[in-house]
Amino acid sequence: MQFQHPMASSCGPTNDHRGPDALVFNLCPNTNGTSQWKVGQNVMNNCQTIPLYAPVATFINGAYSSNGGLAGIFLGCLPDGFKLAVQECGSNSNILNLGHGGILIHDPNLYYVVTE
Repeated sequence: MQFQHPMASSCGPTNDHRGPDALVFNLCPNTNGTSQWKVGQNVMNNCQTIPLYAPVATFINGAYSSNGGLAGIFLGCLPDGFKLAVQECGSNSNILNLGHGGILIHDPNLYYVVTE
């Protein structure tokens, strides 16, 4: 399933509002626009205390980038990382297992709880 939301980023020049943040806006309806997202707890450092289904995202230099970032829903801890429901551009929503050794948006150390 691909989610769409009027506040979500678009994938490419189509203005389709089906970017990675569309999943978060649909499953966490009280979430504000991404420009208001702030860095919360680092998921890897606090995995056992992060509530299930919390919105999380990559934050680089304190900001979420809808162009190249990834946002999703936290689904629990793994021995070396965590599970995340996501919708990457051009793909249906799915579950990623992010663990040590991941790079770029698949690096679990870049994920923080979204606060507002």
